[in-house]
Amino acid sequence: MRDSRTKRHSKRLQFFVLLFFLLILIASSKMFNIDRLLLNNSTKTLELMSSMNIDMNKYSGIKIYDDEILIVSPNKIISLDYNGTVKWKKDIKAINPIVRFGMHNIYILDSINGQVIALDLNGEEIWRYDFKKSIEDIIEKGDCLIVFTKAGEKKDQINIFDLKGDLVGNIILEQGIALDCDISNDKKKVLINVLDLSDEKIKSKVALYSINGYEIWEQDVENDIISKINFIDDKILSVTKSDIKLLNSKQKLLWDRGIDGEIIDLNIDIENKQIILLYAGNKKYLEVISINGRTKMKKEVDKNIKKIYIRDSNIYLVGDKKIYGISKDVFLDYNISEKIKSVGVLKDKLIVITNEGIKIMKLVNLKSN
Repeated sequence: MRDSRTKRHSKRLQFFVLLFFLLILIASSKMFNIDRLLLNNSTKTLELMSSMNIDMNKYSGIKIYDDEILIVSPNKIISLDYNGTVKWKKDIKAINPIVRFGMHNIYILDSINGQVIALDLNGEEIWRYDFKKSIEDIIEKGDCLIVFTKAGEKKDQINIFDLKGDLVGNIILEQGIALDCDISNDKKKVLINVLDLSDEKIKSKVALYSINGYEIWEQDVENDIISKINFIDDKILSVTKSDIKLLNSKQKLLWDRGIDGEIIDLNIDIENKQIILLYAGNKKYLEVISINGRTKMKKEVDKNIKKIYIRDSNIYLVGDKKIYGISKDVFLDYNISEKIKSVGVLKDKLIVITNEGIKIMKLVNLKSN
């Protein structure tokens, strides 16, 4: 009887030992899937649809839209369709103008005369605003246009317009330089990245204001410089070269992630509420972080990768002559002979910009052998 019990006990022990090692194997396999090198499981490739032989070194800016490409020379904006046909041209009469592209409008900044001119995507003027003072820069965020000017000689002023050209708010900073801004979804709050040079030590700040110019709070960042700020719903993202923080609107820290390396590029996927970052230390990694601060995906990538693009749920990584497409796994691994300047990602095609021209590439299935 005792021998029978001993045998049963031994079998149970063997079963639990086997189960234990099986669980360890599964866990280590999952860890490996997170940290492995990008493997070539490609199911797609890029097929050249058309190309435009344009010396892109002659142009100072480019913007890719769903049905046109806009390029900027020192005194002209040119619209091209995807066959290379000129749709329209617009002369720029300002001296040393700055051109900025939004989702629905084009903005010409005459920084010397202090004037902003807004065009629609057909090149027609829809409104202009005369500040009668010099303008530092303009940027479109959401359904608002932010114009950076000076209040007097020293104080930075942030002017917020709707896309119809109506001034809806302004903010004057008592100290510091406004490097960047973002607008909350309800258009009631403005987030500002401030560089404070008032003391001997350079300080970086995150400041939250009402759109009417009242300061709600500000927070100093010690021993680092903020490179990016953004609203994600009602939460606030603050990024330095090696750290990511998420705060709520009352300044409470929700989470803080130190990065083992330097952040090279970062993209915010608002729709899926996640942060996609590319960073380099001893190796280079792509990491996807949820809004809760947890790692959803982490992969070692080619050391030449420099830029992240997103479209729908797909991530595109671009290097000098390489384009990866990633969903859960790599679905695209494509080499190009020319050095890539930038990429436009549309629903069913990629627009690849090189010094020699513009290539219209279609995403197609790989042919099986």
